[in-house]
Amino acid sequence: MPKFVLRFMLIGLTILVFISFSYQKIVDCIVATIDREIISLLDLKIYEEFILTEEEIKDGVEKVLEKVIEIKLVAREGQKEISLNQEEILQALDDLFHWRGEEKVREKMKSYGLSLDDLEGYLREKLIYKKMINLHSSLQVGVTLKEIENYYHQKYVIESQDKKMEPPPLIKVLVEIENQIRQAKIREQMADWIRGLKDKTSIKVNQSCLKLIEREGL
Repeated sequence: MPKFVLRFMLIGLTILVFISFSYQKIVDCIVATIDREIISLLDLKIYEEFILTEEEIKDGVEKVLEKVIEIKLVAREGQKEISLNQEEILQALDDLFHWRGEEKVREKMKSYGLSLDDLEGYLREKLIYKKMINLHSSLQVGVTLKEIENYYHQKYVIESQDKKMEPPPLIKVLVEIENQIRQAKIREQMADWIRGLKDKTSIKVNQSCLKLIEREGL
């Protein structure tokens, strides 16, 4: 897609599109693009309503957008190595009905003009994302004795003293500290990997649409 066309879409489609379902009015605009893929305000609302957890949406629309971009990038990468069967999709749908309440989910789907096939597409994306995260999180990460000793003296002992507690001998907490270091390394590796995906992708955020969302409380 030519750049001037994409720029025109980002500016022009910020002009509000009002879609009425019963008495509800949904305002839509382009929030961001990932290469040629568009993320609309409606996409964000669907992710917020059906896909993301309470923890993932609690910090506002910019964090929601950041999470959606992350999911899409990781899922795109996962298409090359992750396969899903229909049973997994149906199970995810059943879990959603149980989590949110089937009647409430179907009412929201109707208000957004969302079919089951549409919803399954969003669920599929999140499932691939989760499988990719689990796959990369299970990679072996080494921890040296020197790292454990440094963590014990520079962090564990100090934190214990701050709590007015006597730190136990290193030998008694060695496995605990090793696991903490390993998990920290895995999180760091995951963050680096996701940053790498972002670096090789053209991501454009439409600030006008974001400001609209914040101003109107959408």
